Amino acid sequence: MALRSLLILIAGVVMSQFYRSHLAVLGPELTRDLGAGPADLGNLSGIWFLAFALAQIPVGVALDHFGIRRTVTTALGLAVAGAAMFTLAGSVAMALAAQVVLGMACAPLYMAVVVLIARAWPRERFAAVSGTVLAATNLGMLVSASPLAALVGWLGWRGAFGLMTAATLATVIAVVLGVREPPMPPRRENLVQAVRGTVSLIGLKALWPLFPYALIAPAVLIAVRTLWAGPYLDEVYGMAPLDRGHVLGLMVLAGALAAAVLGWLQYRLGSRRVATASSVAGIAVLIALGIWPAAGIAVTVALLCGVAFFGATYGMMMAQGRLFIPEGREGRGITLLNFFSFLGMALIQAASGRLVAAAQSAGLAPEAIYRLLFLTLAGLLAAAVIVYQWSKDRP
Repeated sequence: MALRSLLILIAGVVMSQFYRSHLAVLGPELTRDLGAGPADLGNLSGIWFLAFALAQIPVGVALDHFGIRRTVTTALGLAVAGAAMFTLAGSVAMALAAQVVLGMACAPLYMAVVVLIARAWPRERFAAVSGTVLAATNLGMLVSASPLAALVGWLGWRGAFGLMTAATLATVIAVVLGVREPPMPPRRENLVQAVRGTVSLIGLKALWPLFPYALIAPAVLIAVRTLWAGPYLDEVYGMAPLDRGHVLGLMVLAGALAAAVLGWLQYRLGSRRVATASSVAGIAVLIALGIWPAAGIAVTVALLCGVAFFGATYGMMMAQGRLFIPEGREGRGITLLNFFSFLGMALIQAASGRLVAAAQSAGLAPEAIYRLLFLTLAGLLAAAVIVYQWSKDRP
């Protein structure tokens, strides 16, 4: 029963991965249809992550207080409304409003899976099971690559998004009919006390070195994969939507492979050592992209896949933090870490949009613009890795 529920909940996370990634393909189309400039694209992506981040604290409380099934059903219903709004958007402002709704709606979906694993599987298997699930949910980002690009070519971006709205509605029905969850811990708190308990987890000193890493490391990968890879390939190489989708799909596959490989290494070598080595390699790849932004399509695709592979440290970080979270507060503890991750994504998406817009206003060529972007992201990641060295692998 737990496995069936897990598989259905994974379908919800697939929807979430799609909604956080679609702008990498649709960005140029939104520029042409809605007049969205670089700052607008940064805001469209950033506002999704900001809404997602701000929803994390209430999400953690809801998962521990109301349960997985009710929380996810409500969230996916809201996602249907947000997807319909985006499909019908006639302006950047309406698209922004839709992104807010979608970000809030997607906030509980992966966390519900993580909480189910934390409650239904032994603690020592948490990293392995959650890593496998994270790799499987990359299907959502795969759908947002070549399949979305093909659908856009066939139906236009609105028609393609309408199909995803219908798929989200089908997922709501599957959750209502098929999800069952393990018994919840007995409630000893009212809602106000639950919120206070969530905030009190910030005082766990073992988590402090993880917070800056959570804020920056996942955000660097997401900024490249979900926002700038598509415009970069469009502006520097003039790549068509379907070809951009193929490259983005390769990045997703690289990230899925990394989740398996790095998870295997994590089990043997520890989270901090593997995450550090992977992030250092990611910094090197970003520097290479910055130094050589027009190196040729084959080299560029290989480097972008390197960003996706070496940036896939999110699951390791979550598993590392899970070891320090008290029993009965899994939902709130995990969503607290997730709050920092998605807050960082929101900030870096919006800031990078302004950086690119300012570089365009200064008259820089596309190669120079993306050189500046990639080197800035490399510097941010390097700072986070330094602080991360004070973290621990076990209580």
